[in-house]
Amino acid sequence: MSRFLTLATELGVGTGDPSRNPVSYYVGAIPVKNLSVNDKAIKKALEKASQAKAERSCFLWGGKTTEGVIYELEYQDGTGEPIYSELAIWTPEGFKPYKILDRAIPTECREHIVQGTISSPSLKDEYIEKRKASLYQSLSERVNYILAILNPELDSRSPLYKVDMATVNDLKKKLSEKLKGVSVRIADEIGNITLIDYNTNAGYNLDLLRHKKEVERAAMEYVMDYEREKGCYPKDIHDENLGYDIESQCENQTKRIEVKGISKEDEDIILTPNEKKSF
Repeated sequence: MSRFLTLATELGVGTGDPSRNPVSYYVGAIPVKNLSVNDKAIKKALEKASQAKAERSCFLWGGKTTEGVIYELEYQDGTGEPIYSELAIWTPEGFKPYKILDRAIPTECREHIVQGTISSPSLKDEYIEKRKASLYQSLSERVNYILAILNPELDSRSPLYKVDMATVNDLKKKLSEKLKGVSVRIADEIGNITLIDYNTNAGYNLDLLRHKKEVERAAMEYVMDYEREKGCYPKDIHDENLGYDIESQCENQTKRIEVKGISKEDEDIILTPNEKKSF
């Protein structure tokens, strides 16, 4: 969400520094208190940004130079209850994760504007299908864990022993309905952007960008090796944008691990709302 606020600043929607901890950012006179779509100031920023969607900003990223539109996607369980939301970029090649690395300066932005109109987004997309599958797996694990507790063969040792069985069965039914599937809808259109391949354009601090990637990669490898030494089976899922980077299967538990690599001891470590929500 802090990246969206960076875009909002470019659009003249808000002011401040969303990367600070705590956040110091204002939309008009309204302060941002929580980096989530439910925050009053961020709701206002989303509203203003959607009104300014004719504006186009430029960003560096790791893909090829192209145009795109930022959308807020909301995922729901089988009962229609929201379970996850994210920002994603619709491009001519489909949806891409919202991984903007740095801002391009305005003059170079104009040089790389891609002419033409981008097509309407399709929700039957590979990126979305992978996200839905991942969310369904997590949802299924949580629901089945609860259903296992609601075993019909209750005895006096169970905390549910005195609970009316009709209540238990009703809860089971509601939980099972959640597993009917995961659906997705476009909650909002944020704005148009041009994405510039940072690997092929001069004028940016590419050494810094690459250094950050090297630090991130080294930190991931260190944690993966540590988990293996402990007899666990770690899986790198940082590209899935689930709010954590590694899922490590150990003997009696599955660990969700968020990895933060830093270049110096006094560097701040900030958790995004998505990261906080997953723990």
